[in-house]
Amino acid sequence: MITWMQKHRKYMMITMWIAVITFIGAGAVDWGGASYGNKASAVAVVGEVPITAKELNKRYSQLFRQFNQQMGGKFDEKMAEQFGLQDQALNQLISQALLLNLAKAYELKLSDEEIIAQIEKIDSFHKDGKFDIETYKRLLKSNGYDNHEFEKAIGSEQTIAKLSDLLTSKLVRAEKEAFLTMQAVADKISYTVLDSAAIKVDVKEEDLKQFWELQKNEYQTEAKITVEMITKTPLNENQSEEKIQEYYNKNSFNFTNDKGEVMTLEEAKPAVIEALNDKATKNAANRLYIAWKKGELPKEITVDTKTFTTSQAPFSLEIMEKIAKLKPGQTPLKAQKLGDDYVVIRLKDRVDPRVKSYEEAKALVLPKYIASQKRLKLQELATQKQDTFKGSTTGFITIKNDATLKGLSKSESQQALAKLFTSSHKKGIIAVSDEKVLLYDIKEQKLLFKENSAKTDLELDQSIAGLKERARFIALMRALDTAYPTENYLK
Repeated sequence: MITWMQKHRKYMMITMWIAVITFIGAGAVDWGGASYGNKASAVAVVGEVPITAKELNKRYSQLFRQFNQQMGGKFDEKMAEQFGLQDQALNQLISQALLLNLAKAYELKLSDEEIIAQIEKIDSFHKDGKFDIETYKRLLKSNGYDNHEFEKAIGSEQTIAKLSDLLTSKLVRAEKEAFLTMQAVADKISYTVLDSAAIKVDVKEEDLKQFWELQKNEYQTEAKITVEMITKTPLNENQSEEKIQEYYNKNSFNFTNDKGEVMTLEEAKPAVIEALNDKATKNAANRLYIAWKKGELPKEITVDTKTFTTSQAPFSLEIMEKIAKLKPGQTPLKAQKLGDDYVVIRLKDRVDPRVKSYEEAKALVLPKYIASQKRLKLQELATQKQDTFKGSTTGFITIKNDATLKGLSKSESQQALAKLFTSSHKKGIIAVSDEKVLLYDIKEQKLLFKENSAKTDLELDQSIAGLKERARFIALMRALDTAYPTENYLK
């Protein structure tokens, strides 16, 4: 394709729009080191569409970068694990694969010319307002893509866009009227809020122990790991001009400014020197790794011992995954980057998790037991009082009303009202949270069309179309999930 593009340079200047290339010019976060999947390089297969470890790595990197930008550069691997970033990345790829299966069933294909046209539109590949083949190749290389997989990614995105156009339906008058009617419905209700905070729980030892027995496997000690570690702090060598020039010539595409443009040697020189020193530090650490592996470590080298639990690990998730594959006392890991340093790590000992005894787990079990008992008692109390409660009475409120109900916060009130206006019962119980329920009785109901004209027709149409598309998409994905089962090899 590159050859074709070099011969056919009809370039267009248009803003970048496609999500696949958001990584361009921003570098990549590599979470490599782990081995995924058990069918070639696939981590999952959705219908007839495989998802490769490399695709998962790329999507993870994109999500990591987005979170990191939103959090001002403070997002790290431990937070990524807490956010379930790997699952988010995989779920996005599964959704995409489901749609690609449907496109294949429709025999929906994208021509090479269409893919080329989209690539030529991407601003990041432009130079002086035109598509530039060298910029294209350099940015792909610097971000770990080859042209074939990038074209495949663009093709997938465009195929899904085509499929979406085919499935999009126009808004009809009946839908708009139904939406307006729903928003115009106004209820006057009598209500009361029951809060589990007022419920007292009598804790009996035998009941608490029985509760623990049913779920004791959830209460385990953490794995305890002991490692031996050699730390190589950053070197600060005098780099020759020849070395600086040579390194820059080979890696100039890695040194870009805020606009994504390659910096000159003078502009990049401090960063080049830093990169050379980093490389020298890594090499020095790996020489220590070889000496340690052979049992020839110099006596003056300090070997530190660290013991920690998995939740207090001083290493990144990537390093912890590598440590998990080591056997005590055997070959250490090659040099790993840790902050500005490089470390060589050998596993000394590992104590695997075990189920905690009742006494050990009691402090953790008690609040869960109390919460579960309060939920049960709250449900019983709500059922008892449903037909006899006496509470406050509202004026006429609609689904758009921002009223705050007594006993609930504003957000809790909005959640309760949303459930109220989708209920078909005159009287009922609404679970607001695990701690609160709303008992309600609809006293009167009417339509408030004249009071419901805050939005313009365009805004209203957009709101209705958005709701319709979301509902349609959820239904479609459920159907596709049944039609094209997913085999997940990460589990």
